[in-house]
Amino acid sequence: MRNNGEFQLDKNLNPLKGIWDGDKDGAIHTIVGNLTMYDYEFSSDDKVPLVFKLTKDGYVYLEGKGTVKDLKTGEKHTLE
Repeated sequence: MRNNGEFQLDKNLNPLKGIWDGDKDGAIHTIVGNLTMYDYEFSSDDKVPLVFKLTKDGYVYLEGKGTVKDLKTGEKHTLE
């Protein structure tokens, strides 16, 4: 059975709420505050947080305001 409920993580990517069924494709991630994940640093607007969808091709930006910095290259992207 697929879990379509809410799943929350803390800043260290530890589960806070919900049960993850292991299926990543189609997962919607809302980033609240600042998060460093792999080689990227996300800084999300407090009122309009960044939202991404995880697909087989990677993260797809859906909505929200903030910045994403590539820690390998230093390149910074502003999303609005």
